[in-house]
Amino acid sequence: MATKNNVPASAQPATPVSVPQGFEERTSDIVGTWNADKGPIIFTPLYATVSDGKKYKNKPSLLIFGRLNAECVLNVKGDDDDDDKPTVVGKPGDLVGVWGKHGMRDLATLCGVEVFMARDVTKDRDTGKDEKMKGYRVGSKEDPNTLIPIRTDRRDASRGERTFLDPAGYGKTNASSPVPISGPRGNL
Repeated sequence: MATKNNVPASAQPATPVSVPQGFEERTSDIVGTWNADKGPIIFTPLYATVSDGKKYKNKPSLLIFGRLNAECVLNVKGDDDDDDKPTVVGKPGDLVGVWGKHGMRDLATLCGVEVFMARDVTKDRDTGKDEKMKGYRVGSKEDPNTLIPIRTDRRDASRGERTFLDPAGYGKTNASSPVPISGPRGNL
C-alpha cells in the first residue's frame, strides 16, 4: 500500500472532487426531514421510498424526497424516535425528506411542481384510533396529475399494505373488490 510520510494511503485525507462545469451534481443524501411543527415547506416533490415502519413493522413508512424552493426548518438526519431532535435551516435547492402521512394524500399527484404544505389542525380527523389523523394544507400553482413515483420499495412485513402513493390496484382490498393483492413494485 502506498504511503505518504509513513501514513497508509487509506488514512490520508481524501482529495475533494468537483463536478465538471455543465453537470448538475446528483445525490440521494438529504439535508434533513421537514419538521411540520416548525412551519410550512415549499418544495418540489421528486420521488419516494417505502419500507416497513420502525414502530409497527406491518405498517409501511413513506419518505418523500424533494428539492426545497424556500428556506425551511428541518430535523437533522438521525434517530426518528428522538423527541428532542436538533434542527437545521434548509436552503433552496437542498434535497430534503418529508415523512408521508395519510393527511398528506393531496400531495400524491404533485410530482415535479412547486408545492406549499403546512400542518393544519383544522383538517385533523378522528379515525377511531388512539390518535387523530393529522391534517395538512397542500397547495400548488399547477396540477400535473403526476403520481410521485416510489423509486425504492423495501416493504417486507408491510407488503401489500397501501400507501397514498401506490397505484390503484396495489395492496389489500375489501372482500367485494375484484382487485387481487399484489407484491411490491421493486426498484425503479
